[in-house]
Parts: sequence; structure tokens; C-alpha cells
Amino acid sequence: MRKQDVKDARKRKIIVLVLAGLMVFSVFGAVFYGFSDPYGSVRYKGIAFTRTQNGWMAKIDKQPMSFLNHPLDLEYMNVTQDIVQRIKNPVEIDTTGSLNDPANETIALLQYDLARTLEKQGVYSIAGALESSSYNIPVITCLDATPQKPVILIKTANETMIRLEQDCIILQGPTPYDLAAASERLLYIMLGVMDE
Repeated sequence: MRKQDVKDARKRKIIVLVLAGLMVFSVFGAVFYGFSDPYGSVRYKGIAFTRTQNGWMAKIDKQPMSFLNHPLDLEYMNVTQDIVQRIKNPVEIDTTGSLNDPANETIALLQYDLARTLEKQGVYSIAGALESSSYNIPVITCLDATPQKPVILIKTANETMIRLEQDCIILQGPTPYDLAAASERLLYIMLGVMDE
């Protein structure tokens, strides 16, 4: 029986040493790695984008800004040089969408976000609708677009893309999330984060 007691005591010592080792390494792990950013940060063209619960945060022109998508996630979306020329250094950019669009609430929010960003860039912007309504919203269509005053039409469509028809920039996508991604792609260009 004595041999059995010695074996049991040895097993208990090994278990205690293993548990003590785990505790010590846990403390070291918490000290060295526990105080870092839990979401991580990814740089894009010199700008640090920090992951948040709702997307990404970055300081652009010393202003904290939040985004749903990282620029790397939007590079697949083609934006022609003609579109870039129209949204870089304009005097005015107006936005519009249909009040009957299934994503009309998202469209209104995107119009607000675009107007806010344009205002920070010193660009005048009017948010309108394709059709008249009792809400006193100005009617703005692609026919109102000029090279000096482009119009951004936001609409639901089968494919996510940003395209140009005359001086009207058409931002489209099948879901509210896709519309937001296309809008952020334009915002990144306006802010100088992305080129094309």
C-alpha cells in the first residue's frame, strides 16, 4: 500500500505543478497581451483603421470617422476616372432617390451621410427625391446634373456598382448593406483615402 500512496502523492504533485504553471503563464499572458486592442487595427495608405463592434473607426483629417467597411473590402468596386473627376473639388453635389424605393430609409440615411461629409469638404449639397411629395423635398433627377454640379442617384438594383450616365452618378445595390458599401466607396474617394 505504501507504493500506491507514493504514486498518488506524486500524481498530486504533478497536477499541482501543472496547474501552478498554467496560472503563472495566464498572468504573463494577461500582462503582455491582455491590454492590447481587442478588435485590432489595419492600416490603409498610412491611415490606421481600428475594428469596432459596428465596423471601422479612423482619424481622417484629424476627425474620427466611423465606417461599416474597410477600404480593402471595397476595392473590388470599380469607380472610373470620370466619376472621380466629378466628385473631386465640385462646388455642389446633389443626391436623390425614389421615395418608393424598398430601401428608401437607407437611401435617406446615405444622403445624410454624404451631405455631412461633403459639408466638411466645403461642398454644398441638397438631398432630394425623384418624385414630388407632400414632404416638401426638392425634386432632383439626373436631368439636373451638370459637370460642375453632379447628381448622385441612389437606388436598389440587382448588381452593386457605381456608374456614370452623362453627369449623373448612379450608386446601386440589391440590399441596404450593398448601398451603404457603394456609398462608402464614394466617401473614401471624397476623403482622399482611395483613388479609384
